[in-house]
Order: sequence, then C-alpha cells, then structure tokens
Amino acid sequence: MNLLELRERLTGLGIHPDSYSIGSFDDDRPALLTFGGKWIVSVSERGEFGDYRTFASESEACAYFLQQMDAKTFQPKIE
Repeated sequence: MNLLELRERLTGLGIHPDSYSIGSFDDDRPALLTFGGKWIVSVSERGEFGDYRTFASESEACAYFLQQMDAKTFQPKIE
C-alpha cells in the first residue's frame, strides 16, 4: 500500500481527512511522514512527538497507520 491507497482506504472507512495528517506534522493528530529515510507514525501532543513507531518502508508504515486509525478511531467517523 502507498500513500494514495492509504488515503482512499481511510476515506472508505469514513475517517475524515481533517482527523489525521499525511506528509506533515500537525498538532494533536495522528501523522504519517518520512524523515531521514525512515517512515514515522506518531501522534503529536502540544507540538511534540508522542508515541511513535518507525518503519523501513512506505508499505509497512501505511498498513500500520491504517490499522491504528481503524482500531482506535482517533477522531469521529463521518456521519
């Protein structure tokens, strides 16, 4: 899975695009970004990285991000 496919899957699950960030670090939202050749999935709090995981590939990071968004539903789904 790549970033485009991830966005499509999240939309299909009814997860609003404003509830997460892909490619940038936004406050108080789950984020998926690349830095220093690694893929990072994190949730920021007050402008700082909270818990995060790193991945060697885009596919692994996208799969983990999707799993976390679907399992935890960080933000309300679109009604």
